[in-house]
Amino acid sequence: MTYASVKNLPISPRRQLEVKSELLESMKTYSVIRRVLRVVHLAQDPIRGTRGGEFHKIGVSSITDKIWFVDGSFGEHYFAVGGIGTSYALGIAKTETEYLMSNLSNLDRESGTKIPYDEILNPGVIYEAADLLRQKRFDPNMVLTNVKDHVELWRYPEYGGRGRETHIAVPGHMPLIVDFAPEVPEGTSYVMDSRRFGVLVIKRDLDVFVSEIMEGEKTKLLAELPELRGQPLEEKVRLLIEEVLRIDIDEPSAAIILTKKQ
Repeated sequence: MTYASVKNLPISPRRQLEVKSELLESMKTYSVIRRVLRVVHLAQDPIRGTRGGEFHKIGVSSITDKIWFVDGSFGEHYFAVGGIGTSYALGIAKTETEYLMSNLSNLDRESGTKIPYDEILNPGVIYEAADLLRQKRFDPNMVLTNVKDHVELWRYPEYGGRGRETHIAVPGHMPLIVDFAPEVPEGTSYVMDSRRFGVLVIKRDLDVFVSEIMEGEKTKLLAELPELRGQPLEEKVRLLIEEVLRIDIDEPSAAIILTKKQ
């Protein structure tokens, strides 16, 4: 179904802002990387920019229906933007976590200290890793684990909390925050001092851009996306959601790798 009147309506800044606000709020829940690493904005710490290392663009670029981003009356139909920001947050957070895991995998291969455990991750193994970190003069504060072991931890009375606010009690120490992600390989977990382990350097924070499809770009667009042929491009917009960031591992020894015995 098309709505010809859409092409004459301007893009709504209010709707664009609603999508961005929902996106950023959802990222507080879904962005694991921002809980595992300390977040630093490059503008506030320009020395980070001199350290080298490639910045990565993470986000989405798509062609979508303009009707979601205009204010107007369309008979009995109302097109709400609720849910759009959350759906994109899920995809972006997944890509962020994959980027994080590529860095943690390098740590695993190169120099990471490992503690093996038997079939199921248990508090005793986590305590052993936390003690080892304290011996190295770190202050452990979190566990990053896989989905299976996260479920298994609920069997133990030391484990508690709800949602993303889960933690494990540690004798003689503050509880450790426990986070998890599907991207963490089964049989692998990390105990770390996240305040010293690494930094997520934000060069450009997440933003939402919605723009009209100009007449001069239609030919190129149709060549790139032939599935759009026959569709009224005047009723479409380009949606770009993007951030530019880099992971700096400052102290690799601030993380202990827990691995299931083969």
